[in-house]
Amino acid sequence: MIKDLVLNVKDFIEQYDLVPSTGKILVAVSGGKDSSVLLYILKKLYPRRVYAATFNNHAPNFNHHLNNIRKLTSSLNVKLNVISLKEITGKTLNEIWLKNKGLNHCHICGVLRRYYLNIYARKENYKILATGHNRDDIVQAFFMNLFRNKPELNARLGPISGIHKNKKFVRKIKPLYLISEKELLEASKILKLPIYDFQCPYAISSYRFSLKHLLWDYEKKDKYFQDKAIRFLLEIMPELKLRYSNHKFSYCKICGEPSSAEICNACRILRNNK
Repeated sequence: MIKDLVLNVKDFIEQYDLVPSTGKILVAVSGGKDSSVLLYILKKLYPRRVYAATFNNHAPNFNHHLNNIRKLTSSLNVKLNVISLKEITGKTLNEIWLKNKGLNHCHICGVLRRYYLNIYARKENYKILATGHNRDDIVQAFFMNLFRNKPELNARLGPISGIHKNKKFVRKIKPLYLISEKELLEASKILKLPIYDFQCPYAISSYRFSLKHLLWDYEKKDKYFQDKAIRFLLEIMPELKLRYSNHKFSYCKICGEPSSAEICNACRILRNNK
């Protein structure tokens, strides 16, 4: 099973030309099964090029995740960098949320995690930033965007994230695009990876959490539903990227990072905490 999984990911990477022939690869690890299995696979495929980074949002019980991340990276002989939200901003995720109560924890965490991981990867000259998004994650995001009438966001859901190329954006890839959450759970058990199996306390209130269970219920009626959905998304992705490629794009006037507005989402969130 593990050999087939590695080969499937390898084939997907080659089919969509996700990884250049040279350069360092940074894997964003969270301590969960998806990013842990991804780190294992990429270390197998690119043994001398893979490094890891994790974003510590200081949520309750994150230290358990961090301990397992350190065990995993040590066992695979992968160098780990911990990006601490509190060290950077002086505040934990919950403290930042208290000044942004119109937003949920998951939205704030997602914005800041992407923001700081990209900055770190760029400054350290990584060519690739790989994330553990699996098939289920992407299908959930696809339907969330449809239900919210934000089809332009689906243009960002390709195997290579985003629409615009920019020297300040490190190429972000999703090698597990076609791999289901169940397959990754099984793989993590077979590999006996050190994983702290604990739901983030903030995730249960998110829209994604509700939608995930809705889609899982529908999958009981059609077990190929998510496979068909992800293939459909791949089929229309070129058209989506073309349609929304001319959207306004500039730089944040506060931090200078790429942004579709005068002030980027990260700075909008952080300025409420000053």
